[in-house]
Amino acid sequence: MKFFLTLLLFPLCAVASAQNKATTLVYEKTYQINDGGLHKRQLSLHSDGTFVFHSYRKIKTDSPDENSYGKGTWASKKDLYIFSADRNSDFDEKYTLDFDKSRARIFKDGSIKFLNSAIFWVKGMPLDRKK
Repeated sequence: MKFFLTLLLFPLCAVASAQNKATTLVYEKTYQINDGGLHKRQLSLHSDGTFVFHSYRKIKTDSPDENSYGKGTWASKKDLYIFSADRNSDFDEKYTLDFDKSRARIFKDGSIKFLNSAIFWVKGMPLDRKK
């Protein structure tokens, strides 16, 4: 009887745990620059309310790679993402971009656009949802 009950409950537990997996929304945009350069920006919103932003830039094919990172927390309010960053825990040698008080609007097509940010090149930046 115990074996039968275990056999019956195992698939139910497996399905329940599979539905609780953390999800991540990824938004990105890639720009081709003259002379073989590339600029890629990616925002990952994790289901635990944290985010990571990565900007990769290569001005010319023979120039060095440039990487910039930011991280913090996010919340959604209707069609807005609201970003926060804590000076004590979200900044170090790698994570230097300050997204605190940045806001982005969500559009019906799945894309977002930053409405404001203390980072001048982030304000107005559109990103498409990665599928």
